Amino acid sequence: MVSWLRLAKPIAARLGSDGVLVLDLGATGALLSGRGQFTAGTEHVLSFADAGLRVQLRCLITGVEDHLLTPDRDLLVRFLEPNEALRSFIAGYQEQVRLAAEANARGEIAENVIDGDRTLSDLGSAMRSNPAFTRCRFDGAKWTRERTPDRDQPHDGFTIAAYEPDDQITLLQQAYEESDDDGRRLLREFAAASLTKG
Repeated sequence: MVSWLRLAKPIAARLGSDGVLVLDLGATGALLSGRGQFTAGTEHVLSFADAGLRVQLRCLITGVEDHLLTPDRDLLVRFLEPNEALRSFIAGYQEQVRLAAEANARGEIAENVIDGDRTLSDLGSAMRSNPAFTRCRFDGAKWTRERTPDRDQPHDGFTIAAYEPDDQITLLQQAYEESDDDGRRLLREFAAASLTKG
């Protein structure tokens, strides 16, 4: 079994009652990102659902690293009781990678897919690159995008997680342009809520 998966995109999860993102995952542990008050040496239950599987594991936090520019914290956890659901998830992910690699070798770009909308080149992209957010602003004629450590919502656009794909950002921009003031306010509220739910 692989010792560590390089995920193409983060997986939303819960660590105890707090929302976290799974950035990398292995048979014995994971790298998570969250905003809770976590302490090394404490035990929690990690749970997530992805690819039709529900995974729930007891784990021990073995390391905590604060970010300088954001309130995010990286957490290294070791699984205390790896289970069949985890093994099935890892095997399924490995199979996606294998099939994408074979399609890539044949030159079949459309079949080079992992996680539904990512490619082999995206492996490892779940790892956070600081800053963690993308701010999109609309001046009435064109959009600008900037990376920022700040999750605040601008009055003339919105801020979302930096790992959101370009096609998702484009859809949000189109929705913003086509909305009235109330619709734009709701879009900003939606974007803000998406950043706080982990």
